[in-house]
Amino acid sequence: MTDTTTVVRLRLDELWLLQQYIRHEVQGGREWEAPPASHDLNDRIAGSILMLEETSEAEAAFELTFRDCLAIDCTVPASAKDVDGRPIGRRILLKTFEARRQLQLKFSATNEVDRQFTPEMALAVRQQIWQGYRWKENR
Repeated sequence: MTDTTTVVRLRLDELWLLQQYIRHEVQGGREWEAPPASHDLNDRIAGSILMLEETSEAEAAFELTFRDCLAIDCTVPASAKDVDGRPIGRRILLKTFEARRQLQLKFSATNEVDRQFTPEMALAVRQQIWQGYRWKENR
């Protein structure tokens, strides 16, 4: 899977929960194919928390890679609760499962397009695919 990203909308309580589980490094991280820690993801979580704390926005548009989704899946339990005891782990996982599906669809569509068309035609089809996903996100 490439480093393609997809956007997930996360609320402040969800970001705080991710901050508890997504660390900047993990012991033996070099031995993992997809370590359940990421300095970049940890920084983006922290930046989004700051942005939401400093503004009146209700949620942040958060870009995730497939590896980011795997790190979240590996570390966030479905039973995780926010600071007020409300269960939100499952909701976060469902969002990342949907992100993984979107990323897999983009990846397989791009590969199929690349096999069937000239480079110019493939680019045009990929742009149409992307615009279709953007339309769905903005509904």
